[in-house]
Amino acid sequence: MLKLSKRDKKNEAFTSAIMHQQSSQDEIKTLPSHKRSEQDEFFQKSLMSINELLTFMTRQDHIKEMLVDMDHQAIRVEGVAASSQEVSASVTDISEFVAASSDSTSQALALTSGCMGDITGAFKQIEEAFIKTQEAQNAMHRVNDEAEKIAGMVAVIKQVANQTNLLALNASIEAARAGEAGRGFSVVADEIKKLADNTKQQVEQIQALVTSLTKEVTISTNSIDDATNTFTLGRHAIDKSMTGMDAMGASLQGISRNFLEITANIEEQTAATEEMASSLSLINEQIQHLRSETNKTGEVFYTISKMVDRIRIEAIGNIDGLSISNQLELCICDHLIWRWRVYNMILGFDHLSPEQVGTHKTCRLGKWVDTVGMSIDKYRPLLLEMEKPHAALHEQAARAIKAYNSGDRSKAESVLLEMDESSKAVITLLNRIKKI
Repeated sequence: MLKLSKRDKKNEAFTSAIMHQQSSQDEIKTLPSHKRSEQDEFFQKSLMSINELLTFMTRQDHIKEMLVDMDHQAIRVEGVAASSQEVSASVTDISEFVAASSDSTSQALALTSGCMGDITGAFKQIEEAFIKTQEAQNAMHRVNDEAEKIAGMVAVIKQVANQTNLLALNASIEAARAGEAGRGFSVVADEIKKLADNTKQQVEQIQALVTSLTKEVTISTNSIDDATNTFTLGRHAIDKSMTGMDAMGASLQGISRNFLEITANIEEQTAATEEMASSLSLINEQIQHLRSETNKTGEVFYTISKMVDRIRIEAIGNIDGLSISNQLELCICDHLIWRWRVYNMILGFDHLSPEQVGTHKTCRLGKWVDTVGMSIDKYRPLLLEMEKPHAALHEQAARAIKAYNSGDRSKAESVLLEMDESSKAVITLLNRIKKI
């Protein structure tokens, strides 16, 4: 067995009410006159109750505001959900960028560590070379000292040779004075002189060699001193470089740690952002569903009002002898219904054409004015005053329908506001007529 929807059940209920009313009207015709009078009074009261209910329903303008607000809210939530997706994507990109930066920093740190190892090795080699240079410098200083000692000894030997040569010369002079007796001594003196001269020559050669050696040692010593000074300056520069490399390595390690912390935080933020985006997406789906259900509710409310109006019209056709006050209430409700129909047309719940509106002469109120109202003197001034807003109300309804059908919803809503003013004027005058 098929289950009926709520809307089907409501339609069935109203259809049953109409059929019951028609059946009741048929039964009235067979009742005695006094019973028929009671039934007429009952149905008139029922009709006016229905008319009052319908009047109340047509004045529920907050439905439009509710639907419009829901549309705006749905659009905003949809925008927020879309933005959250973009934020989630951006956070993911940032997370990937930070991860890549962290990897690059780790690679730079490893490269720096390797470079520092190479530099340390080179520094050790330079240090060894510096030590060897210092050893060579010390050796050259010792050689220079020994050369100076040799020079001193050569000078002593040269002095001895000069003195020996002088003594040999004096001995030769004395041997010559001695004559034949000093000839043997003269030979010895000549040999001594030759030995002294030979010694002097050898000493001069040694002195020349020592002098040349001293110059070369001095030049080498100066070169080694310069190299030592250069090595010393280079060592200071390397020490500073090593200090800078150590600081850079420490900084890179700190940056690496920071990147790891940032990566962990961003991962948490990414998870939170994705969760937020997922929640907003779910909320958006729920809002869109609520939006759809709200529109359906508004449409169902309008459908019910049309069903109630059909019952009202059916009842009007079967009831005679309505009072003027009740007739005017029906006319008021008729015009409120037309405004209500235009209102729901703008919401998208109905399709109307300008021809359906008619004129202020063809509607129920217009016919009542021509056939009944104008024949009553006390009503005539107010009815004449009502003609202008009444005609404007019909013209405005047709204009609103035409604007909406041409796609200009904004203009249709603007004309609806004009209808409100005309409708208030007509209803105010009718209520004044009721009080006369």
